[in-house]
Amino acid sequence: MHNVESMMYAGDTPWHGLGTPVPSNVSWSEAIRAAGLDWDVAKRRAFVQSFNAAPREKRPVECAEFRALVRKSDDRVFAMVTDRYAPIQNRGAFQLFGELFGDAAVLHTAGSLRGGRIVWGLAEFPERFTVADDEHRRFLLVTTRHDGTGCMRAFPTAVRVVCNNTLNVALGARGDGVVIRHTGDVNAKIATQSKVLAQTLEMFDEYRRNAERLIAVNVTPADRKDVLAELFNPDTTRGRNAASRVAYLADYGHGNGRYAGSAYALFQGLTDYVDHERSPSATPDKRFESTTLASGAALKIEALQLLLNRAPMPVAA
Repeated sequence: MHNVESMMYAGDTPWHGLGTPVPSNVSWSEAIRAAGLDWDVAKRRAFVQSFNAAPREKRPVECAEFRALVRKSDDRVFAMVTDRYAPIQNRGAFQLFGELFGDAAVLHTAGSLRGGRIVWGLAEFPERFTVADDEHRRFLLVTTRHDGTGCMRAFPTAVRVVCNNTLNVALGARGDGVVIRHTGDVNAKIATQSKVLAQTLEMFDEYRRNAERLIAVNVTPADRKDVLAELFNPDTTRGRNAASRVAYLADYGHGNGRYAGSAYALFQGLTDYVDHERSPSATPDKRFESTTLASGAALKIEALQLLLNRAPMPVAA
């Protein structure tokens, strides 16, 4: 069963091969339609049918404490929510792109997962940045959920050009990026948070500085073993195989030769493994969800933090 319900992409075909291609100059508002996201959700009254009552009493009873969250275009029920729940529409979520990029904002990919319950959009900033001579592209990932379990989030995301490794660059107290909960006036919250998000884009500079710290740190075989043991269970065959593969990619993976032996190479070996090799039997859409939004993304952040803890802070000039 595929996780991706609908998807579009602009430019080169993504590594997972999913989605409908669109011209690279399609605006974000047009891309929403191309991605199959031009629909709204709504709360509707919910009723419960009793199967234990007498035949004459088997009338549906309204469930006053909850509402059904449905997609208006096809009446698909996504979740049961309380009255306090405030839906965030797809166009409302992508309003952040318009606030930051203007009408010329271009989405790189956008789509929905799990039958429409998870929606995301990824837009690219025109400027790139380098770590040493290692070029990175800058993106903004916005995701929201229609399943009643999560918040809307926006993450600055870096992509290493040489191998398409991806990373949410928000760390520490800001590890969740910008978070908007499904309560109150969500449209006002989005308008306010777009200003906050503009400031969080400085995280790309923070990531560059952190990466340069990692380049300067030599990782001994013992250090590498310790780090990988914290990320993968060394008492299991699966954990040992994963650690071995990450170590190999750190030394011989795309673009890692000049950084071999450094904490940066080890981190890139880990991201290479997570993005491209971690779940070879999984469908491309499941791998996409894991590496971008779920356990794979969390593992990369954990690895980066572990390595930064071993890297000394630069001495102020």
